[in-house]
Amino acid sequence: MTLENNTSLLTARWQRGARSRRLSALVIAAVLLSPLAAAENSLRVGGGGGYGAHTVQIGGQWTQQWQGRLSYGVLAEAAAWHATHHDLVQLSLVPLLQYNFMPNATWQPVLLVGVGPAWISDTQLGERDLSSAFQFSSRAGIGLVKERHSLMVEARHLSNAGIKQPNQGISYWNLSYGYRF
Repeated sequence: MTLENNTSLLTARWQRGARSRRLSALVIAAVLLSPLAAAENSLRVGGGGGYGAHTVQIGGQWTQQWQGRLSYGVLAEAAAWHATHHDLVQLSLVPLLQYNFMPNATWQPVLLVGVGPAWISDTQLGERDLSSAFQFSSRAGIGLVKERHSLMVEARHLSNAGIKQPNQGISYWNLSYGYRF
């Protein structure tokens, strides 16, 4: 067997292996993402502020019924912050837990909690020194759900959890509206 034939044989095996690896990756991705396909999708818009800074957000939320009145989901959100001397952009991916107190009622009261990673475009927001671009976005809120609509009031906090000092963070109130598709 010549070197050229041996190289061709190895190339053919590598290509078959690459196809197999791609197919395996697609199957794994489909299995991992299948709960999101069955999830309820919604668009959220909101705004809030604290410490002299104001924010507006838009995001997509995927929620899946879990056990009884409890559901879980993920919120992917983009926010624009404005303060007297500094503006910034925030991108967040926040896992959520939601408890529905009265799932059969016309107006359904819910409790929402979540914490997840966030990235900010600047580490200064007004007088607050957030110190690092990597942050954690945490929230706890209450709200009402009626058919496809939801209204939430949340206490939120953005900080780097002490990864880098100073870690002044920012706590703020937020009001958001969601429309479920």
